[in-house]
Amino acid sequence: MRLLITGATGFIGRAFLQNKLNKNLMVISRRNKPKKLIIKWIKSDIGQIQKKIKIIKKFNPNILIHLAWEGIPLLNKKNSLINLRKNKIFFKNLFKFLKFDKIIVSGSCFEYDFKDRKIYESSKLSSSYFAKAKASLYNFLLSQQTKNKYKLIWFRIFYVYGLNQRKSSLIPSLIINFKKNREVFLNSPYEKKDFIYISDVIHLFKKALRTHANGIFNLGYGKPYSPLYIANFLKKKINSTSTINFKKKVSYNNKMFYAAMNKTKKKFNWKPKFNLKSGLIKILRDFN
Repeated sequence: MRLLITGATGFIGRAFLQNKLNKNLMVISRRNKPKKLIIKWIKSDIGQIQKKIKIIKKFNPNILIHLAWEGIPLLNKKNSLINLRKNKIFFKNLFKFLKFDKIIVSGSCFEYDFKDRKIYESSKLSSSYFAKAKASLYNFLLSQQTKNKYKLIWFRIFYVYGLNQRKSSLIPSLIINFKKNREVFLNSPYEKKDFIYISDVIHLFKKALRTHANGIFNLGYGKPYSPLYIANFLKKKINSTSTINFKKKVSYNNKMFYAAMNKTKKKFNWKPKFNLKSGLIKILRDFN
């Protein structure tokens, strides 16, 4: 197994590298290689990968884990179109010289329109620019399967949380503020979402490396929780004196969306090891 990975300096990518370090791994990233890592590293934008093709061809990877999507959390038209263009350039250049057995791509729950509570892989997709860009990339990769004969696994990942996440994200921002006893403000306190711990995401990716699955799969915990629930839990565990307030007047609603996980669990013989509480406790133990 010779593994090529993009987006390795993002949240999921960094967690994957911590669990998968060997001589048969090559990374493509716009950032410099961390000094502690002893692996093959190509510093390049994926939209300019043609300049590095000879190096990649010599490595001859047979599996690609594609995590790259720049500008997150910006999901606007401009960023979506830039990403789609660069992604297509990237794959077209790879397919000229390489044959992959498997391509694993990190999709997103934001590909769905969230009108259903329980989201299946067949649920209606969003009409947002981001969702359309992701769908266009998926369809492009599907169109190349007949010629290039690879398995395509597309994970629509729900709300991932864990250590080293962006500090502006919900859970790390709550922890930081509670530890400093600052007032906490929630935008949508009652809207329940599906939170999945980063270690469980990496576990499934590693499972996917060794299975013959093909198609779209949800990647979530399978149960919804509200920001207010998470905030109250963390506040109690930290023993904070912070107050929890809402940024605007909100009324209680039962809006929720969460992943239907039967297809994924069955195909990959996988299930999450961490529920929300155990995942939050694990973060608090490791959080600096």
